[in-house]
Amino acid sequence: MNTATDPTELPAVPCSPSLPLVTGPITIDPNDPEVLGILSKMCFTCGPIAHIFQKAGYPIPTHAEEEQAHIILWMLGLYRDHGDDWRTKGDAQLRAMKKANA
Repeated sequence: MNTATDPTELPAVPCSPSLPLVTGPITIDPNDPEVLGILSKMCFTCGPIAHIFQKAGYPIPTHAEEEQAHIILWMLGLYRDHGDDWRTKGDAQLRAMKKANA
């Protein structure tokens, strides 16, 4: 349940107790095409990204919907923190995790 006062703001909690991919509130602008693009990511797009996190030791459940939810929240956090540069920052994080776990 969303306890934030603004219905477009996610509560400031990690994705799961041991998976702090997102910290702090995320305000969702329903008119922002970038936000809508992130929210419309399909599980077959998010799954391979979640597998990188899982291999790095993040306890993301292995159900497609949960993988998708975790990765969408991670992407929204990147967008909030880095704006238009979110993809570059995310790619760098993923490359670092892949390299460390090769």
